[in-house]
Amino acid sequence: MNVAVPLVRDIEEGFQPQSLALRSETETIERIMMMKHLNLPSVRQIPTSSDTVYAFEITGHVSDDDAEALAEHMNDAFDKHEKVNMLMKLDGYTGSDKDAIFDGEVIESRWRSLFNVEKYAVVGAPDGASKMIAFMDKILPVDAKSFASHEEAMAWEFVGAKAV
Repeated sequence: MNVAVPLVRDIEEGFQPQSLALRSETETIERIMMMKHLNLPSVRQIPTSSDTVYAFEITGHVSDDDAEALAEHMNDAFDKHEKVNMLMKLDGYTGSDKDAIFDGEVIESRWRSLFNVEKYAVVGAPDGASKMIAFMDKILPVDAKSFASHEEAMAWEFVGAKAV
C-alpha cells in the first residue's frame, strides 16, 4: 500500500504539500518512527543504526522542561526494551536547571537507568564529569565510559551502533 506522508527532511525544510511522494507502507512507518526523535532546544536525539541505542547531543543550558522530556523519552524506552545503550555528546553543554533533579520523571529515569542501561558513553564531557563517570563505572551496574570529542568513533563502537 502506498500513502502520502511527509519525510522528516520535508518538515525540517518547510513542509510543502507538493513535496509529498508516494511511499511504501514500510518506508512510511520508518519515517513516522524517525519523527518521534527528540528535538528540543538543548537536547537533540541522534538517530542510530540500532533500536536499542539511544544517542543525544546536549547543547547549551538544559531547562527543566527539556530534562523532563528527555526523562519521559527514556522511561518509554525502558518500557520497550529490557536493556539499552546510551551515548551522550556534551561538547556544547553549559549546565542545567538545578531543580530538574526533583522532577518525578527525572528521578524515575535515573533510577531505572541503573537497571536498564547496559553501556553508557559520554563524549566531550568536562574534566570533572569524566572523572565522576570513571568513578561511578566502578560502583554502578552500568558499563560507563567517557570519551574525548576526538574519540567519538570509539564511543559509537563502544555502544554498538552508528549515527544514521
